[in-house]
Amino acid sequence: MTIERMRTEHLDGVARLLEQCIPSPWSRASIIGEMERPDAVCLVAEDRDTVVAFLAFEQVLDEGTVAVLAVDSRYRRRGIARRMLTQAISAEDELRRVLLEVRRSNAPAVALYERMGFECVGVRAGYYDDPREDALLYTLEPVQKERL
Repeated sequence: MTIERMRTEHLDGVARLLEQCIPSPWSRASIIGEMERPDAVCLVAEDRDTVVAFLAFEQVLDEGTVAVLAVDSRYRRRGIARRMLTQAISAEDELRRVLLEVRRSNAPAVALYERMGFECVGVRAGYYDDPREDALLYTLEPVQKERL
């Protein structure tokens, strides 16, 4: 298993993964746009040349945002998401806060974020479609990289 920055040759694998994991997946153009943003870090985890996880992490000034984190269902609960988040957060200098949104029903992701020190700070009612669901808002503040 390797984790590395996304390259153009990962595009098909990332698109397939997002279609599998997200009810309203990003378009190929959106994935490329995110990958090309100077303030974004896009990581992929690969197992034998197959993309099994994708993370898009954005940073503006001292604030980071997890735009998307998806792990193939066959590879969940192996620490991949934690490793990817830790790598993205640790790579950014001067990061004071990290924000993310997660479906209320995504108990495994909620548990991971809380184990990593994120705190729930709010709810966005009806934020997600397909199915309609609330988003829980989480923040990690202050960022203590040595605790990740």
